[in-house]
Amino acid sequence: MSGPYQSYALTETLGLQHGVQVTLTALGAYMLFGVPTRELTDRSLALEEVFGPEGGRLASRLHEAASWEARFDQLDVAFAARMADARPPSRGVAWAWARLRDTHGAIAVGGLASDLGWSRRHFAARFREQVGLTPKLTGRIFRFRRAIALLEHPRSMPLADIAYECGYYDQAHLNRDFREFAGGAPTELVAHRLPDGGGLAG
Repeated sequence: MSGPYQSYALTETLGLQHGVQVTLTALGAYMLFGVPTRELTDRSLALEEVFGPEGGRLASRLHEAASWEARFDQLDVAFAARMADARPPSRGVAWAWARLRDTHGAIAVGGLASDLGWSRRHFAARFREQVGLTPKLTGRIFRFRRAIALLEHPRSMPLADIAYECGYYDQAHLNRDFREFAGGAPTELVAHRLPDGGGLAG
């Protein structure tokens, strides 16, 4: 399993493989794994390191299951059991995360802290504990995801217009975020997309 990354990550595999990928929201991961998400940031771990011995047993059951339906059933049972005892995120962090998500990062971090009645330092610490990233970086990633969505739209706008729409200072500013979060400029990434549309994600 992998926690949230502050930049892009490259993965590779040798030969054919099958697996189940479960993508969690930041707060969903906080609840499911039961540890501060900041401890998982920029790390890839074996499932046992977070789930304990049950992680190994779950992996074995998934491997031995006779069908994909049976595997999904196994995951439903395992996740439901953990979520039943999960500690929810704080209301303040959940609210701030939702505001950043809903505005695509176009909201001032200082304003969020002020609305919560928290200092910026306290807000950043609580947010990073439960989300794994700072509020500022989380906002940048939501803005970057918005740029990807506009770039992939069938009637995509010129890059300068996408930069303006997403709140970047200019196209060069947008290009810097693409290099940091995806490893290349927008035009480079579009040119290297896979035939099935894969290869670019936020």
